[in-house]
Amino acid sequence: MLCQEGWNCTKREWPSQQSNCIVLHLGRFADFFEARYGHERASKVLKRDVEAWVTRPSDDLALAPATVNSHLASLSKFLSPYR
Repeated sequence: MLCQEGWNCTKREWPSQQSNCIVLHLGRFADFFEARYGHERASKVLKRDVEAWVTRPSDDLALAPATVNSHLASLSKFLSPYR
């Protein structure tokens, strides 16, 4: 799957591509979270926020299940220090 600018986010062939994909995934969650609460404090993220992000009506961004899993993996790694 090509995420943005031709990056292949499902095959981790190049570390720079993987980094770009992680930035894209976290940016999408940050946009959702900031629109919902008005801030981006990761320490305030709750399980219900992640569930709402995954199950949100995605009229503007239709994501395949594998893409959602990739986004969740990036978010999980990022939030692991806050658990």
